[in-house]
Amino acid sequence: MLKKYWIYILYFILNLYNVVSAQNFPKQNYIDFSTDRSTWFFKSDLKNNKIIFSDFFSPFDPTVKVEYFDPLVSFELENNYYFNSNGNLMVEISDLKKIYDPYFDYKILKDTLEIKYTYYDKKIVQGFGKRSTSIEYIKKTWNITVDSKKNKTKISGKYSYTEYQPAFGGRNKPFDNNVEIAEDKGFKNIKFKLNADSIEIKDNKYYISVSEIMGLTNIKTIKENGYIAIQIKNLADVTENIEREGVVSKTIIPRASNLWRSGNVEKLNNYTWADYMNDIIANKRDYGWKWKGIYIPSGSHFKDADGNEITLEANRIVPYTMYIPKNYTKKESRLVYILHGGTGNENASLYRTMDRGKNLDVYAEKYNYIFVSPNGWTQNPMWMHRQALYSFEKSFDSIMEEYPVDKNKIFIMGNSLGGRGAFDITMRYPTLFKAMVSTAPAWGVKEHSQWKQSKYSVQDIKELPSLIGIGTLDKTFSFKTEIGNKEELGWLTKDVVPVLSNAKYLAVERGNHSQNWGSILDIIFEFFEENLKEKNKESIPDIKSLENKEFVSLKELKKVLGDDFKYYNVNSYDNNPEEALDYITIIYKNFCINLVPGELKYRKNFERYKEDSNSRTKDEDKLDFTPRFSKAPYVDGEDLYILTKDILEILF
Repeated sequence: MLKKYWIYILYFILNLYNVVSAQNFPKQNYIDFSTDRSTWFFKSDLKNNKIIFSDFFSPFDPTVKVEYFDPLVSFELENNYYFNSNGNLMVEISDLKKIYDPYFDYKILKDTLEIKYTYYDKKIVQGFGKRSTSIEYIKKTWNITVDSKKNKTKISGKYSYTEYQPAFGGRNKPFDNNVEIAEDKGFKNIKFKLNADSIEIKDNKYYISVSEIMGLTNIKTIKENGYIAIQIKNLADVTENIEREGVVSKTIIPRASNLWRSGNVEKLNNYTWADYMNDIIANKRDYGWKWKGIYIPSGSHFKDADGNEITLEANRIVPYTMYIPKNYTKKESRLVYILHGGTGNENASLYRTMDRGKNLDVYAEKYNYIFVSPNGWTQNPMWMHRQALYSFEKSFDSIMEEYPVDKNKIFIMGNSLGGRGAFDITMRYPTLFKAMVSTAPAWGVKEHSQWKQSKYSVQDIKELPSLIGIGTLDKTFSFKTEIGNKEELGWLTKDVVPVLSNAKYLAVERGNHSQNWGSILDIIFEFFEENLKEKNKESIPDIKSLENKEFVSLKELKKVLGDDFKYYNVNSYDNNPEEALDYITIIYKNFCINLVPGELKYRKNFERYKEDSNSRTKDEDKLDFTPRFSKAPYVDGEDLYILTKDILEILF
């Protein structure tokens, strides 16, 4: 009886140890982040290698696809990985933590290795194929204990699995981490044995076999094309078994043998993911799309909105996207930062414009620009502070080390929260950028305007050449909210227009919130280019030569007014590209006009008129009528003609 009693006590103590041990690890609660990955690739036929690669998918909805290029993010480990005598991949334990952070923790005791690893299974339950989704999350946690004392051939251990009840979240929907355990789903203390060389100590560093130890969880190993892929076992199926709205493209399973999609400039035949990764490792990829990951640890190196040092949790590999033009040189190439907005990530700004036929890699080659798009951390990035600002700073240091450019040829642009971010970052680094473009900038609410939140101000950049664009059909932050009316100013007309002394203000006709800037890419890049030219002494144009003409052509105006006069054919659209509008934008110095050939109406800068009011805004009585030409402009041949008297009165 006494013997049986002590057996119960011993059993209780051992189980208590297991519980306490598990509780000593962090909870590994879900943390909002705007990019995700399912697979890591390790080159299998190369010694002394630290470079690994990961795939990419949107964490908010895997059905939102990148159609034009295949993001493969390179990351450099602290230590070389290698393959043991059984051919198993061996990775140093602190490097493995970085790979799976913030959902991987470990402890090395005298003869014991303890690991806690969590994975969040995601299922889209509403908003399929859209940017704002409702998501079901299931937390799955493995606790692994390995007795690292070896006999001749084996090491032993045990592991437990805990699954939790579903939790729900999504865009602007708070995630509930306080969910109950699904008691019928898990198991405890399952024993296992592994090969003795599954754990090896080299130079006082602890290496483990990823395929054997992580294989106890939801990780599987795939070997092909000279690479070992460490992949989630059950990738989210976004094509079947769920009712959805509209057609969803097939899932692309990450494989080294996949053909790599290169965008619109490079023409590659039978070029695989393995070929791309090989070229990155061998430093043979001189131009085109590239991706790089930077590990951002927790610590006190972050800043609040006032620039004060703060301590934050991070512990994550954060990627950024870059495009390098074929003719890159340090002296001649330019660099532009492209900041993403809400539900965006390091790829979103690029592929969303390409979805509408605006191929950014073509613009990079045309104007010799390096593009850099950093990751803003959360689905609602606030570039003014915290991890998002640090992500910008670290990516900037990285790109300037690898692909330096003349410091007088650096620009920044962004849309929505990225448009706000363009303001936020230039206010904090007012001498870093040659010019700024901000489209559909999302301030927040007027009572909590960013200008009142911190010591930084638009005054800090009042002389910075700036182009501010707004879509007239923006429904996220409405045209009314941005511009206002005669009785109540909008965010921009209140906070920005009175301050900036060197800005152009441009309405994008029928432009919506997300795609408006894609309509004006030619205007954006020529705006950047004009700010690289030396400014000539301003002269008064001789307009008397035009006064005797009833109509004047745009070409004649260009000849008389010089480089300060520009005009563009713009194709704008709202959510339905079939409703696209073709119109002409005229820019003279900092004055902008939009007009449609054959119509009397025109728009100055980004003014709102009665015709812009609708059932949602209901402020028609507080707006002026749209200004009109005396006679409609018309097209003759390849030129547009405008009534001379009208255009001179408007411009002068």
